[in-house]
Amino acid sequence: MDNLSTDIIIHIGDTYLNLKDIIHWQSINKKSQLLLSNIIWPTILFNIKIMDTDILRNILTHHKFRRVNLNNTMIKDDFARLLSHCYEISARNCFHLTDCFVLGLNSCHSLDITRCVNIKGKFLETKSEWKYLNVNGCYQFKKKYLKNISVRKILYDIHNEKYFKIFDNNLSYNDIFRGYSNISYCDVKNIIIKYIVARTDYIKAFLSIESEKQFKQTLIYRSQKYGLNIMWFFESVYRTFISNESVLRKSIYFSHPLEI
Repeated sequence: MDNLSTDIIIHIGDTYLNLKDIIHWQSINKKSQLLLSNIIWPTILFNIKIMDTDILRNILTHHKFRRVNLNNTMIKDDFARLLSHCYEISARNCFHLTDCFVLGLNSCHSLDITRCVNIKGKFLETKSEWKYLNVNGCYQFKKKYLKNISVRKILYDIHNEKYFKIFDNNLSYNDIFRGYSNISYCDVKNIIIKYIVARTDYIKAFLSIESEKQFKQTLIYRSQKYGLNIMWFFESVYRTFISNESVLRKSIYFSHPLEI
């Protein structure tokens, strides 16, 4: 096994193994870890939904893929360095992401950043050639950046109606605990607390707020600039976010409220 060429290893992975097999293969021992550490899987799609960004970061540090699906995760701009070798990236509803994230994707030619509401399009001034680019629902995206770019296929609709389903059935309890092993009762409590803290920051990033006063001012500005069709949803999310209802019962945290 130690003498296998990179091409043979990739052929074995692409032909006979799935994503979980690949990750397990590398974790068997130090030899397999060393053997696979520099392999970039060309066709296998990484699409394990993990809400804990520390676990996700660790996996993407030790396993490299040309194709990744990170939709609905809470990744931030610093993940770009872990994805610099990727060709195809889907990062829908990743509210923390800004133009800095896209600028760090050195190899990417196909990108789906649907409803990444804090991406404004300035990255196109520097990175203007794409095979596929989806910026639907990026309501702050400035159309002026679409000039003088080379894109085979672009999807551009800042008033994307799917805004209204962002927080509906967005995740399951399996997503919250995925990546952990040998969990004790105390671990469960700590994992949920960690998730709630991260999810709170994620919702704040969607709303672009730090305070109620700031949000009210922002809402007025957005309504005037982008129209009420989108803004009523931002306001409804905000009202749910600041209500006195227990956090464990809020749909923007859990699709199916925990029984407490």
